[in-house]
Amino acid sequence: MALAADLVKDVVPTVTVLRTLPISTPCGLPATAEAMLTRLIDILPHGPVFGDYDVDDGFVHIADDSISLECLTLAGHRACARYGALFTGIAHTVTIPVSTIRAITVAIKDQK
Repeated sequence: MALAADLVKDVVPTVTVLRTLPISTPCGLPATAEAMLTRLIDILPHGPVFGDYDVDDGFVHIADDSISLECLTLAGHRACARYGALFTGIAHTVTIPVSTIRAITVAIKDQK
């Protein structure tokens, strides 16, 4: 989440704001961005199923005032869970593939 900050000095305030963002779409995921990301990181080493979603080919989009998880539902439909403000475009948005997050979480788990 710190990747959304423009400067190193902005990292702590940016993360503090982003992690508390409430969910703004009805999708059955945790109520805050922090809770969603924590659960996502917890489940990734064990498989791609996150609630009713298959996150294997998904993306996390981080903007100044929103976080979105874009992925497939288990039925094969594209879905987007948003936290914070409505999506305002790709300017000032960092996109991280969930496969990258998976690789990091698996590497960390393997080190333990």
